[in-house]
Amino acid sequence: GVPNFDALQSSKKVLLYERRPAWWVRWTYALVVADILSFGSMAHFGYNYWTKYEDESQASVPISDAPNPVDSSPPKGRWVARPEWQRFFLASSQVVVGTFIAGALLIYRSHVVTKIHIFQPLRGPSTRSTQQVLVQNPQHRAESGGRLYNMQDCQLRPGRDTTEMILRVKGVKGHFWIGTKGALIKGKDLGVQ
Repeated sequence: GVPNFDALQSSKKVLLYERRPAWWVRWTYALVVADILSFGSMAHFGYNYWTKYEDESQASVPISDAPNPVDSSPPKGRWVARPEWQRFFLASSQVVVGTFIAGALLIYRSHVVTKIHIFQPLRGPSTRSTQQVLVQNPQHRAESGGRLYNMQDCQLRPGRDTTEMILRVKGVKGHFWIGTKGALIKGKDLGVQ
């Protein structure tokens, strides 16, 4: 949720982690608009213009009067719209896939970490139970935005390789992705390639 910074005024704020988001995270909204336009256009064209060719010369001629296979005249026919159920299924499939992709982009964007702040009490012991962790993602542009958790509820794990780490928080569905390539830890570059 939204952290209560008034309650944290008596705490020392330390910027632990900072990283510029990946290109797709910065361009998520443009990608969602492009997704809506492309899949919307595919659904429109699929529903309104998906046709099949009907050969009129074969359909109206009895079998006994069928033309000689050596006949060189071009077949007579026309393009007709496919059955409505086929066009509806194609168009609705395009809408569902486009919606899924847009939703996945927005959800994944909210789980990419850009900054982590640690709040330590100025008075008294600084233990895991008294420290707070502020996790910020790209949608939290102001210093006062982010998700605030107790340090004791957070668990940091290695990712798939050296360029990522995973932050899990007790009671939170999913995990947060922390990129290490180009990241600053306490203001210093990690040097991860």
